[in-house]
Amino acid sequence: TTLPPPSPRVKNLPDLTDTSSSKIYKIRAAPCPPQITSLPPQPDLGKFVKIDDSLGPKDDPRRIQAMDYNNHLAALRLRNLKNRNNVAAMRSRNRRDRAAVLRAEEASFAKAECRYWKAKAIAAGADPRGWEFLPDVAKEAVAADYRIDALDFFQDVGEVAPATPKKAPKRKR
Repeated sequence: TTLPPPSPRVKNLPDLTDTSSSKIYKIRAAPCPPQITSLPPQPDLGKFVKIDDSLGPKDDPRRIQAMDYNNHLAALRLRNLKNRNNVAAMRSRNRRDRAAVLRAEEASFAKAECRYWKAKAIAAGADPRGWEFLPDVAKEAVAADYRIDALDFFQDVGEVAPATPKKAPKRKR
């Protein structure tokens, strides 16, 4: 008969641990936060030519040339608008990614500091299971002190949140 495979809960199996020095001393590098680019400036593409009766009848070459110019200018403006919109969308995506990266780094440092102080307290004689014996109300109060708003991206970047525009009150007559 054959034995079943070892349980994944079994720890410290000597044949499963990899002792290669490259894996033991490998330290994960901190992720680099995405850069938030600035919006490109609005280029001066020119003004539309007013098409009216002064340009002649519908099949006049000056009128056709003015319409072609206006169509070309409209296409340039649309392309510029789409490019600016893409940059603006990329900025908001990068802001979210940057917030996630910064929060993950902050959480990893907080966890490392917590583990350091826990090890130091246990070495000084504290009960390692002290958190388990804490009342649920106290656990919730401590957790609430460290709770953050996951969607508040301005908190991480150091920007000021945009204010909600207020409607001007109507004047009474």
